[in-house]
Amino acid sequence: MVDSTPISGVYPPIFTFSMGEQLLIGILMAGIIAFFLMKFNKRALRWDFQQYYTINKHHWCHTGSFIDPSYCSICEAVIVASGGAFCDCCGLFTDNEDCVDSAEKNVPCKPMTLINSKFTHHHWVKGNLPATSCLCMVCGDECGEGVGLVDFMCAWCSTTVHNVCKAQLDQECNFGELLRFVVPPHCVQLTRARLWRGVTVKRISVPAETTNWNPLIVIGNVASGSSEAEVVLSSFRRWLNPVQVLDVSVVPVEEAARWCRLLHEKLATQSTSGAREKFPSQSVGQNNHLLQKGLDVTSGDTEVVDGDHRHAAVSDDGGNQTDGQTDDSGRAVTVVIAGGDGTIGWVLNTLHKKKLLQRVKVALVPLGTGNDLSRVLGWGSALDAPLDVPSYVKRVVQSTSVQLDRWLVHYSPASTLHHINILPSVVPTREIYMNNYLSVGVDALVTLRFHQARQSPFYLFNSRLLNKLIYFGYGTKDVLEHSCERLEKKLVVRMDGNLVPLPPLEALVVLNIPSWGAGVRPWGMGAGGRTAPTQRMDDGLLEVMAISSSFHICQLQIGLSEPTRLGQCRSLQVTVAGSAVPMQVDGEPWEQQPGTITVTHSHSATLLSAPSLP
Repeated sequence: MVDSTPISGVYPPIFTFSMGEQLLIGILMAGIIAFFLMKFNKRALRWDFQQYYTINKHHWCHTGSFIDPSYCSICEAVIVASGGAFCDCCGLFTDNEDCVDSAEKNVPCKPMTLINSKFTHHHWVKGNLPATSCLCMVCGDECGEGVGLVDFMCAWCSTTVHNVCKAQLDQECNFGELLRFVVPPHCVQLTRARLWRGVTVKRISVPAETTNWNPLIVIGNVASGSSEAEVVLSSFRRWLNPVQVLDVSVVPVEEAARWCRLLHEKLATQSTSGAREKFPSQSVGQNNHLLQKGLDVTSGDTEVVDGDHRHAAVSDDGGNQTDGQTDDSGRAVTVVIAGGDGTIGWVLNTLHKKKLLQRVKVALVPLGTGNDLSRVLGWGSALDAPLDVPSYVKRVVQSTSVQLDRWLVHYSPASTLHHINILPSVVPTREIYMNNYLSVGVDALVTLRFHQARQSPFYLFNSRLLNKLIYFGYGTKDVLEHSCERLEKKLVVRMDGNLVPLPPLEALVVLNIPSWGAGVRPWGMGAGGRTAPTQRMDDGLLEVMAISSSFHICQLQIGLSEPTRLGQCRSLQVTVAGSAVPMQVDGEPWEQQPGTITVTHSHSATLLSAPSLP
């Protein structure tokens, strides 16, 4: 018989976890369970859609998990749940792979480009009309009544018509309520790109039939974060010319800059004379769901005053104007960025590099978790419902232009790095542009840990809610650990050249906009906020504040505390001594080696501030 009594009172080691680690493990387990439940609820794709993406071809997407019953446009079988695919450009539905192949061969998609054509025809798609009331353009009676593929809808203007009435309609399409924002196929020439798989714009002309033309360029990154960007881009493809919608995970951001340059050249030479314009009037019997969303373009930045003719000559190198200055000699191109703060910074940096930032005005569709810039500009904290493109465009039309200061963050390595076995030549000088804020310390540490978790090949989550839970878990863990305690011993701060004494802190935060940490507005909090200097994002000033701990951040999140305000400045210098510290700029974190960080004003960008929702 074997005696199991431990020798000399020595017991086998028992693994123990701190309270923060137990909480994090619990959150991760709940997230994993939720992930697999969502996976089981969605059928896997049965074919590769990307092979079909080319000029004037369908762009297939997987149907959602819960959609209204639809009919296959090829075999007319009923499609339920997630059993089929649809083209997000023209609205064609298919039930299986054979129907996709048949549609590719026999049913054309709405064209991206038309050669040697003076106008664009209606592109009729049979059946699957919207559930809302649709009236025939000819007779005014209800469309879509019956079983199967009944009646037609134009993929451009959303006009609906009965089978028997279709022959009475004019072939030319007027692009409906979004006429001013569409690049018609007969006005654009495309060519195959050499450096990536896709198409690039070669030439654009102003549509003769459209007054006050101002097309949108929509930019998103499907590879970033959750699948929200894919849904948003699909919504815009349905209403615009698909070439106006750029997924920068497939197409280089420089292609968006090319579009902006060509469009600005055309907008600058387009006559803006005449009375204030409204969207084209619709004939009696037009769809009720379109009439109810009719856009009035006489408000906001799109107002055109009689007799105001503005023209501009655009040089090939993009001109020598300072970024951010209003381009009074021409009309700015409206760019819609669908993404988080990182995607916004990426696009703005590219436009600045191409000397085009002063020629665009930027609207936002918030995706992801933080979205502090979107919150400040009134576009919201997140996209909680499917995007209604006409309603969104109406808000863009009614928005007002504001200036956003952009700051250059320059890092120089310390000359004493060799004392910690790091050669200064190994740590390069670094420059990055800041839109929102930067921080050194505990909040950057939480962001860094979350970023490292997302980069892991084992990271399976694609949900905004789960991401917030994981982020909260990392923050709660540091409440107990105090990983950045006594950070003030490592930092030397100078504001406008003046040395600033630091209180005990675990984070140094530098603000350019009022919102920080996913919606917190710390500068105006508490009793000190009532007497603090006014904060603006266009005044050339930074707000500098200290955070004492992770628990202090939690208090700020629920409005029970206020930060330690160090003041405002036009330039900032932070010297990091000793060991590396976590740092982040606009949500992009890294380990910052000892050295000097200098923040100075660089230029401004024009963004659109959304009107309040009714």
